[in-house]
Amino acid sequence: FTTEELSALCAGMESVINENATSPSEFLLGPPGFRSGYIAKEKCHKIVTFQRYLDFAKSNKVNVIPELKDTGEPELEFFLNQTLGRDIYWLGDKLASELLRSGYVAQSEVKEASDWEKFGDNGKLAIMQTFDHRIARHWAKQHDDLAIIEFLWKTVRAENDTKDSCETVLDCGVDEILLELSQSGVQFFAPPIWHFLASDSHKVVASENVKRYRKIISQNNNSNSLFPQLASWSLERSGCDQGGGGPGESRGVFG
Repeated sequence: FTTEELSALCAGMESVINENATSPSEFLLGPPGFRSGYIAKEKCHKIVTFQRYLDFAKSNKVNVIPELKDTGEPELEFFLNQTLGRDIYWLGDKLASELLRSGYVAQSEVKEASDWEKFGDNGKLAIMQTFDHRIARHWAKQHDDLAIIEFLWKTVRAENDTKDSCETVLDCGVDEILLELSQSGVQFFAPPIWHFLASDSHKVVASENVKRYRKIISQNNNSNSLFPQLASWSLERSGCDQGGGGPGESRGVFG
C-alpha cells in the first residue's frame, strides 16, 4: 500500500475477532476488555506516518515513547527480507533516526536528573521501547547517538534460566540478557508491574523478583549515574478478567 492509500483509513484499537464470521460486519467484535474504543468511534482519526506523528508531538512539546513491535514475528522478518531486502535492524535504525531528525535528544545529553527534567519539561525526551533483546542490543551499540532505550519483557524467569529457555525473543528477560544489556548501555528495564509486587502479612511489599532485577542492572552502575533504572508497564493490561490466561491477558489477547 502507498502512504496515500493508507492515509484514507481510520485508526482504531485492535479488535477481538470472530474466526467463524461469514461477513465483514461479523468479523470484528470490538476491542478486548482491557481496551476502550470510544475515541475511534467518536470520529475518524486518519492513519499518519510515524514522522508526521513525531512532528506533531514535537510541535506541541510532547515527550514520546514509541515501541518497535513484532520484530520477532516470522511474517515481519520475511516481508522485510523478501520485499524490501532489509532486516529488523534496518527497521530499528529507521525508528531511531526519525526520532533524532524530529529534534528529540540523544541519550548522551541526558546524564543527570536535572537533564531529564529540563528536556522533559520542554518535550524533547524520547524513549525507544522494544520487547526484542536483539533490537535493544543493536540500539545500545550506537548508544551515544540514539534516544533512550527501554527493554521490556513479560514472563518471570528463574535465576538459572538462560536465553535458550525462552520460547520467543519477544519475551526473554533472563538474568544473562539483563546483565548484558545493562553493560551495553540500555537505560530502562521494564517487566510488567505484577513482577514488582508480593504480599507479606496482608501488606503489599517489593517482590524478590524486583530485588534481583535491581541487583543485576546495578552491577554496571555508579553512584553518580542516572541509569540504568527499573520501569514497568502497564495497568491497562491488567483489566477485566474475561478468560485470559493470567495477569495482563484478556480473552487470550496480549499486546
